[in-house]
Amino acid sequence: MKILFVHKSMNMGGIEKSLLNLTEELVKDHNIKILLLNDTFGKELFNEKIEFIKSKKIFRLLNPKKNYTKSQKSFLGFAKQFLTIFKLRPLLEQTAAKIKVCDESFSIAIAFHGQDYITCNQVANKINADKKFVFLHCDASQVKLSKKLLKLYNKFDKIICVSKSCAEDFKELFSNLSDKVDYLYNLCDENEVIQKAREKDIAYSSDCLNIISVSRLSEEKGYLRSLPIFKKLKDEGYKFVWHIIGDGGQREEIENYIKNNNMEEYIKLYGNQVNPYPYVKSSDLFYLGSFHESFGISMIEALLLKIPVITTNTISSKEIIQDNGIVCENNEKDIEETLRKVLSDNKLIKQYKDKLQNYSFDKKSIINKFNSL
Repeated sequence: MKILFVHKSMNMGGIEKSLLNLTEELVKDHNIKILLLNDTFGKELFNEKIEFIKSKKIFRLLNPKKNYTKSQKSFLGFAKQFLTIFKLRPLLEQTAAKIKVCDESFSIAIAFHGQDYITCNQVANKINADKKFVFLHCDASQVKLSKKLLKLYNKFDKIICVSKSCAEDFKELFSNLSDKVDYLYNLCDENEVIQKAREKDIAYSSDCLNIISVSRLSEEKGYLRSLPIFKKLKDEGYKFVWHIIGDGGQREEIENYIKNNNMEEYIKLYGNQVNPYPYVKSSDLFYLGSFHESFGISMIEALLLKIPVITTNTISSKEIIQDNGIVCENNEKDIEETLRKVLSDNKLIKQYKDKLQNYSFDKKSIINKFNSL
């Protein structure tokens, strides 16, 4: 089959990682092409057999890269303010919606970022394909989907959610679209995770519980509500170090809290790491305290490295974790009680680690399901 993926940009996050993993598998049996709307970076991350369709400058302007130099950030800040003051962004979006980038025909065309109107519009109205899919990487009950976006979904053959729970929730919310809804788990490359975890040795202190988190430092991940919980546990005398890998808009607030509460020996920030897996492999416990989460691929990666998970009860967490960790209620009280329970009982972690010795990720069934869509 000839398959086209359309995606806004490769500002790396969970969605981009799942795109890399899925195309890496599909290119073995199919002709894969990708249209990155901002195609100025990220193409080098993909399999060399994948072809890229050249984008247009207007799409690059609407989907800027996240990581810039200080001078570039200053200029972009001015540009963003200019666009806001003169209300030019909606005009740019209207112009972009009329542009057709590709004249080729495909067996399947996929809008991989289903929350992005420009991406969905390009596939729905500007691409020739026998079948059209939109992938939705979110909990629809927690994210506002615009009326114009939902109207576009009617033009797709399939609306693919990232878990069974997400699909069921979407059907309840938008019953008029329920006959189009299906689900496909995000792919995780087990061999790659294990191999990369062996590339580096990380030495943590052995006289405490080493807890790790890997995610963006953003509001939905719940760091600011977790910090006082860890401080309380520290004040009660529990021995732990919380290692945090990732970066984002809340980093400065997190750093200030750590400094102002003398938590430097208890909470360590590592920023973004090209290879986070050695840090995960050397830890005792993976923690994800999100307010909402569609499919936490970082949790799957932790389980593959035989690290038990504590996570809040988000839409897919029980579906992902099953009995390989603890899913606590999504509030501060239950997070605190769960962490205290684990910190008080060394045997509990060992019990979960023993269970994980036979854990594996069924990649083949996901690929088979994609081929049957």
